[in-house]
Amino acid sequence: MNYKVFVLMLALSFSASADQMATQVADPEVVLPPQSSENVQQAQSDPADLVDKAISDYITDVEERVAKAGKAHSVLFFSGKASLNINSNDPDWAIFREQAIKEAVLKARENYLTTLNRDVVQEQFREFFSSKGKPEPTAADFQSKAGVDSLLDKAILLAETMLDKELVEQGIEPASFKKATPQIKRDLFRDAIGTKTMTKAFGDLSGMTVEQVYEFIREDGTGHVGVVMALSARKREQIRALVESGGMVEPNPAKANPEYANVSAALASLSEPYLEMGTKVFYDDKGYPMIVSFGQSGVRYSPDSDERDLEREDAHQFALDNAYGSLAATYNMNGDYVRESMQGSNKTKQHTFDLLNDGSVRKNSGAVRKEIMRQSEALSKMTASVSGLTGVNVRHQWRQKHPITGKEMSGVVVVWHPVAIQNAELMQSGKSAAEIEAGMAAKDPKAKKDGGQVQGRKSVDRFDPEDF
Repeated sequence: MNYKVFVLMLALSFSASADQMATQVADPEVVLPPQSSENVQQAQSDPADLVDKAISDYITDVEERVAKAGKAHSVLFFSGKASLNINSNDPDWAIFREQAIKEAVLKARENYLTTLNRDVVQEQFREFFSSKGKPEPTAADFQSKAGVDSLLDKAILLAETMLDKELVEQGIEPASFKKATPQIKRDLFRDAIGTKTMTKAFGDLSGMTVEQVYEFIREDGTGHVGVVMALSARKREQIRALVESGGMVEPNPAKANPEYANVSAALASLSEPYLEMGTKVFYDDKGYPMIVSFGQSGVRYSPDSDERDLEREDAHQFALDNAYGSLAATYNMNGDYVRESMQGSNKTKQHTFDLLNDGSVRKNSGAVRKEIMRQSEALSKMTASVSGLTGVNVRHQWRQKHPITGKEMSGVVVVWHPVAIQNAELMQSGKSAAEIEAGMAAKDPKAKKDGGQVQGRKSVDRFDPEDF
């Protein structure tokens, strides 16, 4: 650290202490603005509030749809939210946004975990400390070489002239600074009482799918993101059955979607791919189910073209990892969650001893201080795995700038398709091209159109109670 800066930091710290000792100045009165409709509107437009409302409205809507379908007992919804407290000028803004979405997904999974196999242990505690009759410190007790005071003395002796100059430039009187006196604080008594709670939970997270993604971001890049995830036993069983089918899956003509006659082109037509997250089940033009897994990552900004190419390649690899990771998590994921919290109150009283310039020691008795103590720590660990997976290919890659901040993002979409497995097996079967074409034509049912809809700044709503 620069020596001048170091000495100045010490000066500012001890000057504040001197000012507090010299005079007791009352805190200025804080004047709150009157309640008005304008204030309420400002609160309602906060990104955190907007995410909360969007999530609440969406869950209310889909729960009504599930209830009408008679499946309220078998489909569960969980949400998560995360803040994005980073300015858009930061070169890593897009990466922070990516991490915020992952955090929201993690919190949604945690919300589900805490409903399963939950163990709760609670204990109350009280700590009482009292000390009386100790001898008052002498001037020699202030001379500890390990203390900050002796370090400050050395700094002043070595650079007193320079320090005075720096203090004047900062609007601080050197004389006031030098009046700062060393202090020793001693607790007379401490009385604390509180409650500690430990929660443990674990369970199977397989089959959880992201149904909706929201983001509300200010022009400066700060804001909040949120996700809604759905879970049902039927969805879990469907995905596991598809992965373990070896491609032997019959098409469902009622689910056929002609928009996915060309899967890559259909995925490329998504207008806001950065709002797609996790794993979903789509159907192609023949009615074959496809597991589509979206991955994305932020691209670190660099003005250098060579570095920019490297950053893009790095982001692409992370996006690919995310896509495969989401597929594995949907197929097979387990999690553990542990949270420990403590809340209580604390009362303390102190004596403060000051060393004066004449070498004497002055004692000041403080009032009883009352404090509320709150402390929490949470840890979650989630693991996913899948092995021997075939029929998965990268079907779309994209790079796009965020519409608000202009920061670049990179994405990958991988697709598991049963026909991909069937084609690989046919190519190795030794059949002629005509035989292969004849076999595939026999499996081509009539297609039926089924579309989707995008509304505002949110991901596409593809939730269908019949899928759960």
